Order: sequence, then C-alpha cells, then structure tokens
Amino acid sequence: MRDALRASLSTDPGFEGYPKGAVIVCGDCWRPIYKLERGVAPGDKCGRAASAFAPMRQADFRDLDTRVDLDAGWRGLLAVYALSPESQAVTGARRPRAGDEAVCPACGGQFLKVRTVTKSETLDHAYVWEMLWVPPLAARCANRFVGERTRWRVDVPDEAEIS
Repeated sequence: MRDALRASLSTDPGFEGYPKGAVIVCGDCWRPIYKLERGVAPGDKCGRAASAFAPMRQADFRDLDTRVDLDAGWRGLLAVYALSPESQAVTGARRPRAGDEAVCPACGGQFLKVRTVTKSETLDHAYVWEMLWVPPLAARCANRFVGERTRWRVDVPDEAEIS
C-alpha cells in the first residue's frame, strides 16, 4: 500500500470507500455537484472511477433538502441554490470521463483534493484523491459503508422522522 493511501485511510480507519448514492460536494464552493451511481473503493483508478459520477438532478436537491441529519442552515442554502439559475450549471453538467479535469461545474474549482506523502509519490503523480461527500441515508440494518449508523450526524436520533 502506498504511503499516501495509508495516510489518507488513517484519518478515518473505518473508511471503506464512497458508497453508491453518496453526494459529492465541491470543497471550494460547498455545493453538491455529483451523485455516485456506484461505489468508489479506496485505491480505485481515476479513469475507472469517472464513470460513477452522475450530475445532480433537481430530485437529488429535494432529497438533500428533506434530510434531518444535515445542518438546517446548509439545507436552507441548498433550497435557495436549487431554485437559482446558477444550479443549471450543475444539473446540466456532462458526465465526467477518464482524462477530464476534476473541475467543479458550479465554480470552476477542483473538487478532488490531492494527498501525497513521499517525494517519489509526488514525482510519479501517484496521488490519492479525496473528496467531500454526504453519505446516503443508511438503512436501519448494518450497512457495509456506513456501519450501524443510520444518520450522518450522531446527535439526530434514529427515530427522527424523515419527511
């Protein structure tokens, strides 16, 4: 295992990858930009992982707006953003392909963040890519990616109604 991947996994020892249904958030503008149609495992090659990204749809914004496990302020901002003309850049974005730049369709910033540990990894471009993401709501049973938790925030009880 490369040093950068080991360092990345040490920040969250239970991390098993980005699950199907996860919403990818741009680290520059904090807007949701893609939803994963299939999971992406740690160490997956970027060319293979590119096909998992699907542009956000208005239905995906509505799903985020009704999630009680997300911060109410962030949900409010998302509701305003989803109705704004700027959201058309995200909902109308084309699906990424292998070799494309990892550019946010909303702000033009890079939504993938790079981690390298050793000089040789940096020189060889053997980066580990990390993303900000919102996990999908887990089922009440154990989930391979999210574990026993049924909410993103631990202070929201499992019995909370999801409208």
